[in-house]
Order: sequence, then C-alpha cells, then structure tokens
Amino acid sequence: MLQSAKLHKEFWAELKEEVPDLKKLNLIGAQITEAGNSIAENFKELSKINPSACEVLYSYAHYLMLVSKDTVEGRELLANARKIFQDRQTGHRNVESLHLEEGSLNKMTSPLLVLSADPSPRILNANLMFTEVTGYQREELVGKELGKVAPKLFFNQGVCCV
Repeated sequence: MLQSAKLHKEFWAELKEEVPDLKKLNLIGAQITEAGNSIAENFKELSKINPSACEVLYSYAHYLMLVSKDTVEGRELLANARKIFQDRQTGHRNVESLHLEEGSLNKMTSPLLVLSADPSPRILNANLMFTEVTGYQREELVGKELGKVAPKLFFNQGVCCV
C-alpha cells in the first residue's frame, strides 16, 4: 500500500509539471494499476483466511479512500471494520463471523455445530467432522432444534458447539 501511495504521489507530481513526460506518466500509471490489483488480490486472500480481521479491513478501507479515492467501498469496509471491532469488544459474535460456508467449516478438524441464539437453539450448520462423529447427515441437522437432534451424549464426547 505504501508503494502504491508513493506511485500516486509521483504521478501527480509529474502531472503538475509544466510539460509532463507522457511516457513517464504512462509507466507510472501502469505501475499504479499493477500495485492496486495486487493490493486488492491480497485483501481478498486475507479476507478468505479471516473475514473478521478488522485491522485488515481498516487498512484496506483507508487505502481505498485516501489513495485510490474510492470513498464508497472504503466507507463500507470501514463501517464493517468498526462493527467487527465493537462486536469483539462486547464479546458479541454475529453469524457472519462464524464462517458458515461449508468449505470453511469442513476445514476444521474438530466436530462443530453452529447454533442459533434462540431459547431453543436451532442448528444453522454442521461441519463434516460433526457428521462423521454423530452419524447424522448435514441435511438431517440444519434447521432442527438441538435438543431434539443431539442428546447430551454428543457433548460428553468432545463435540464443540458454538
């Protein structure tokens, strides 16, 4: 991001010249595009690894707003970062931060159930390890009340529920 900011600064300095060097502007413009694409790709990869890393969101949001001048997406990401930070401070975990996608859940090596916060919790998702340990298919679990599907036996076997 620092390199991209330096390139932007260099581009605008050259543009302010009485007779800007068009070849130099073209070269710097190409480098800015390459740096911006690389930053966006790295942000996507980091977001896949940890979508609730508010520090990454915060940094990328400021880059978008201050360097790339993309205030719409930057403000959106900044609001997301603030929400995640506030949730972290209060101990609140929203459904999005629980990685509900099947692919992410199935990478976890411990059996895992994702439950609603209702008085009678419902199963929102289950990973592959949970289905292997319990013998249930994911389709049999999702939407069902926990008390009716998972007797206390599962909790005594080290099954992790969030």
